[in-house]
Amino acid sequence: MDAIRIRCHIDSTTIEIPDLVDFLGRDVEVIVLGERESREDVAERRRQMLGSERDGIRVSPDFDQTPVDVIEEFEQGGR
Repeated sequence: MDAIRIRCHIDSTTIEIPDLVDFLGRDVEVIVLGERESREDVAERRRQMLGSERDGIRVSPDFDQTPVDVIEEFEQGGR
C-alpha cells in the first residue's frame, strides 16, 4: 500500500470531499492511502490521461519566436 501526506490550507476551491467542510479555513494534514499498482499499470494509466488531453492542447505556430526581451520580462515577474 502506498501513502502520501499532504499539508495544505482548506479553502472553498479545495472542498470536493464533503467530510472536509468542517475544516474550511484551517491548515490541515491529509493522509491518502492507495493500493500499490504495478509499474505497467501506472504507465498505462498515465498514457491514457495524457492521451485524453492530447487534442485539448494547442501551441501557437509562432511559439518559438517570442522576442527575448518579452521572455526576460516574464521571467522577472513583469517588472
